[in-house]
Amino acid sequence: MTGHDHHTYLLKFNEKQIQRRKLKRLTRLIVETLPWLLKSRTLHPNSRDSIEVPACRLHGRFPQRILKISPEQVALRCSSRGHPP
Repeated sequence: MTGHDHHTYLLKFNEKQIQRRKLKRLTRLIVETLPWLLKSRTLHPNSRDSIEVPACRLHGRFPQRILKISPEQVALRCSSRGHPP
Protein backbone atom coordinates (compact mmCIF):
# COMPACT_ATOMS: atom_id res chain seq x y z
CA MET A 1 0.00 0.00 0.00
CA THR A 2 1.59 3.24 -1.13
CA GLY A 3 0.65 6.88 -0.79
CA HIS A 4 -1.61 6.38 -3.80
CA ASP A 5 -4.10 4.61 -1.54
CA HIS A 6 -3.79 7.21 1.19
CA HIS A 7 -7.14 8.92 0.64
CA THR A 8 -9.50 10.11 3.31
CA TYR A 9 -13.22 10.65 2.94
CA LEU A 10 -15.27 13.02 5.07
CA LEU A 11 -18.77 12.16 6.14
CA LYS A 12 -20.78 15.08 7.44
CA PHE A 13 -23.70 14.31 9.69
CA ASN A 14 -26.69 16.57 10.18
CA GLU A 15 -26.81 16.75 13.97
CA LYS A 16 -30.47 17.74 13.96
CA GLN A 17 -31.42 14.62 12.03
CA ILE A 18 -29.47 12.25 14.24
CA GLN A 19 -31.49 10.50 16.89
CA ARG A 20 -29.76 9.11 19.96
CA ARG A 21 -31.53 5.80 19.46
CA LYS A 22 -29.89 5.38 16.06
CA LEU A 23 -26.33 6.09 17.14
CA LYS A 24 -25.30 2.53 17.94
CA ARG A 25 -24.60 0.89 14.58
CA LEU A 26 -23.04 3.50 12.29
CA THR A 27 -19.94 1.48 11.39
CA ARG A 28 -21.96 -1.05 9.41
CA LEU A 29 -23.53 1.68 7.30
CA ILE A 30 -20.16 3.28 6.57
CA VAL A 31 -18.71 -0.01 5.43
CA GLU A 32 -21.65 -0.71 3.16
CA THR A 33 -22.08 2.84 1.86
CA LEU A 34 -18.56 3.97 0.94
CA PRO A 35 -17.88 1.22 -1.63
CA TRP A 36 -21.27 1.95 -3.19
CA LEU A 37 -20.48 5.67 -3.40
CA LEU A 38 -17.18 4.87 -5.09
CA LYS A 39 -18.88 2.62 -7.64
CA SER A 40 -21.63 5.14 -8.29
CA ARG A 41 -18.96 7.80 -8.89
CA THR A 42 -20.58 9.97 -6.25
CA LEU A 43 -17.20 10.16 -4.56
CA HIS A 44 -13.78 10.27 -6.15
CA PRO A 45 -10.52 9.29 -4.40
CA ASN A 46 -8.84 12.50 -5.53
CA SER A 47 -11.73 14.65 -4.45
CA ARG A 48 -11.79 16.39 -1.08
CA ASP A 49 -15.53 16.81 -1.21
CA SER A 50 -17.45 15.59 1.79
CA ILE A 51 -20.40 13.23 1.70
CA GLU A 52 -23.66 14.05 3.41
CA VAL A 53 -25.28 10.90 4.71
CA PRO A 54 -28.96 10.95 5.68
CA ALA A 55 -29.20 10.47 9.44
CA CYS A 56 -32.10 8.09 8.96
CA ARG A 57 -29.60 5.63 7.47
CA LEU A 58 -26.98 6.14 10.15
CA HIS A 59 -26.30 3.41 12.65
CA GLY A 60 -23.76 3.44 15.43
CA ARG A 61 -22.13 6.17 17.45
CA PHE A 62 -19.16 8.47 16.96
CA PRO A 63 -17.73 11.19 19.22
CA GLN A 64 -17.70 13.67 16.34
CA ARG A 65 -20.28 14.64 13.74
CA ILE A 66 -17.61 14.52 11.05
CA LEU A 67 -16.06 11.13 10.42
CA LYS A 68 -12.90 10.53 8.43
CA ILE A 69 -12.56 7.10 6.84
CA SER A 70 -9.91 5.81 4.50
CA PRO A 71 -10.76 3.26 1.77
CA GLU A 72 -8.13 1.00 3.31
CA GLN A 73 -10.14 0.80 6.51
CA VAL A 74 -13.27 0.04 4.53
CA ALA A 75 -11.52 -2.73 2.64
CA LEU A 76 -10.20 -4.22 5.87
CA ARG A 77 -13.61 -4.13 7.53
CA CYS A 78 -15.32 -5.58 4.48
CA SER A 79 -12.79 -8.39 4.19
CA SER A 80 -13.12 -9.12 7.90
CA ARG A 81 -16.86 -9.56 7.39
CA GLY A 82 -16.29 -11.93 4.50
CA HIS A 83 -17.20 -9.43 1.80
CA PRO A 84 -14.89 -8.70 -1.15
CA PRO A 85 -12.92 -5.45 -0.74
